[in-house]
Amino acid sequence: MPNNAPTWDDILRMMREQGADDPSLLEGLYGDSESWAPLPEFESLYEFSDCGRVRNRKSGRILKTETRNGKECFNLIKSGIKHRRYMVELLDQTFPNPVRERYEALQLKIAASIQELPTDADSI
Repeated sequence: MPNNAPTWDDILRMMREQGADDPSLLEGLYGDSESWAPLPEFESLYEFSDCGRVRNRKSGRILKTETRNGKECFNLIKSGIKHRRYMVELLDQTFPNPVRERYEALQLKIAASIQELPTDADSI
């Protein structure tokens, strides 16, 4: 990934700052359909997408992220125990390198679209 490319955490922070933290924004930016795969260690409980989202396999609900140590993570529950997993860690465990390259291209695409969003100053 180019040195000036924002990280996933940077992109999510920028989206929140712009008031655009709706994960559905990713769907239009991604272009292809979102691919889902079972999460290692949590195969029967959760799936991870190549857009960086986690969903509950039973309910289909998309989990929210939280920020810990400056990085986006998910809290996954298994046998009543909470397990914190970082987004980049899940991506590396779940998808092979070609998907990682597409994911990094998505980061750049999102960052570019965020820069085009109107700000409060634009509306004055």
